Amino acid sequence: MKTLLFVLEIDPMQAGQAYQRLALHCTVMHRFKTESSVQGILAATHVTFAQTPPIQLEIGSGDIFGPSGKPKTISVNHVKKTSELGKLHLALYDTLNRLSVAYTEPGFVGKGYTPHVSEQNGKRLSEGQTRTAHAIYLVEILNKFDSKSKYVHARIPLAGS
Repeated sequence: MKTLLFVLEIDPMQAGQAYQRLALHCTVMHRFKTESSVQGILAATHVTFAQTPPIQLEIGSGDIFGPSGKPKTISVNHVKKTSELGKLHLALYDTLNRLSVAYTEPGFVGKGYTPHVSEQNGKRLSEGQTRTAHAIYLVEILNKFDSKSKYVHARIPLAGS
């Protein structure tokens, strides 16, 4: 069983490379577990990405997030939940539900989705900044004890990018 997530590009990453910490990104689908192949996930989501134009990300206030039931230790900035961002999340949510995935934090998806950008490698965005995401990444969480624990399977350009 694989643990995957989808993130929108803010700073570029290289497909086929493992990272200890990902570059700046906006989480669009929190971690989910699946028996489906990476190719199966990409095939199932292809139409959604092919129909989604680049998304303007409006950076909001800072906050601290964390897993349910544990101390909150992750510095983030909220991202305004625009109709385009909400529509992309819900389209992915519907597609993944049809594939019977198991979300590691069910409260963070669907109606509970809170778009955000986590601080990465000491870098974070500021409230009021805007960025345009032209691509989405499919990332696998590997062995959490490995220093290169996040593997970027694919960089998928959004429509017109």
